[in-house]
Amino acid sequence: MALTKITHQSMPSGSVLQAQYVVDTQTQTQATTSNSSAFVDMAGMTVSITPKFSDSKILIMYNWHVYVMGGSTSWISTDVQLVRTVGGSATNLIGENPVYGTGHHNSGGDNAFLLYQGKQYVDSPSTTSAITYKVQCKITQNTLTMYYNDGGNGTGGSMVAMEIAA
Repeated sequence: MALTKITHQSMPSGSVLQAQYVVDTQTQTQATTSNSSAFVDMAGMTVSITPKFSDSKILIMYNWHVYVMGGSTSWISTDVQLVRTVGGSATNLIGENPVYGTGHHNSGGDNAFLLYQGKQYVDSPSTTSAITYKVQCKITQNTLTMYYNDGGNGTGGSMVAMEIAA
């Protein structure tokens, strides 16, 4: 029996056509004395993919570790957003509105929290051009220092972008 080559065109809807993956081992440190006004790129949390078909969906899954040290009696919080760039044009996909953040309140003493978070997003970029997805972060409330994907306080983050057949 002869082997038959399976082409992308013959894959059923919902099939994974390709995947790109990155593991972040860089520590991103951000410190502020007040609320941050701008998002900054989370070091190492960028993945690129070039879709084979313009009607494909791109499933982006990402997770990160955050360790936040802050004030003594207050709310402390951070926000994260996902940004897509195609041909130099950037689009915010998740973040700001609606904000996807983390908050913690402490009623006294030293204030800190440590956690892992994850998020998924299905994108419809309608292109066969190269796409870059990146995660950005910012401090939104209180005086604090945050560490993203710090190996000294946990493990790094990761991102995967999968092209899904329409």
